[in-house]
Parts: sequence; C-alpha cells; structure tokens
Amino acid sequence: MIQLMPYKFAFIFISVFFASFTTKGQGIKICDDLQFQKAGVVHIIADTQLVHDIKPAQVGDDGPQMNGYRIQVYGETDRDAAQRMKDAIAMIYGVRTYMIYESPYFKVRVGDFRSRMEAQQMFHTLKQKYTGILLVPGLVNLPDLK
Repeated sequence: MIQLMPYKFAFIFISVFFASFTTKGQGIKICDDLQFQKAGVVHIIADTQLVHDIKPAQVGDDGPQMNGYRIQVYGETDRDAAQRMKDAIAMIYGVRTYMIYESPYFKVRVGDFRSRMEAQQMFHTLKQKYTGILLVPGLVNLPDLK
C-alpha cells in the first residue's frame, strides 16, 4: 500500500497537467479578425442554448424596457392634482416621473429602479413626505448610456 503512494501522486499530477490544456480553449473568444472589426457590429460567439435562454429587451414608447420597480405616490381621480404632484416630485428629487391613467384613477409613479433594494432607498425618502405610497413591480426604462 505504501509503495503505491508515489504512483497516486504521479497520476494526480499528470491528470491535472493535461486537464489544464483541455480547458484552455473554453471560455469567451475575442475575434481579432479584420472582418469583425466593423463599427457598430458586435459578434457574440456562444453556445446555442445560451442564446435561446436570453430574453431580448422589450421596447416600449420610451425605448427598451426590463422588469424592475417604480414607486406609486398617487392614485386618485383628480387629474390636475396628479399632474402637480408629478411635476413637483420630478423637480424636487430629480427623478423621472410617470402619470398613468387606469380608469378611473390617475396614478403617479416615480423612477426606473432595476432592483427592489435600489427602489427602497427612494421609497424611504418619499415616505417621509408622502403617505400611502406603494412599491410597484413592472416594466421600467433602461438607463441612458453615456
């Protein structure tokens, strides 16, 4: 049993050595070919299953959208009051605000938050001034690229 120990270590060493060569080609491939160096073109080399698993972004009136959260601060029938609140929040907090009409209510929603945690920071800020606010899941606009 003791004489087999050096052979086990040699076998493990050789296995790890050859395994490092077989996995070297796997991963992300970056194309350096001149045919792929065109402005505005992105080529992704990936497994076909991965391509089927990725859902494309939905495109709304304001551009591409994704699932996220907004904060509803108003939900009443008075359109003028909803518009005043929408404008005031946009000016004071510097965030995008939206007025939605779902008969018979005008709803004012704030922000385009990608995660619940991101939305809760603004939620607590708004909760100090407004009552009856809600965290609402739904489609949000993607942030502008700079």
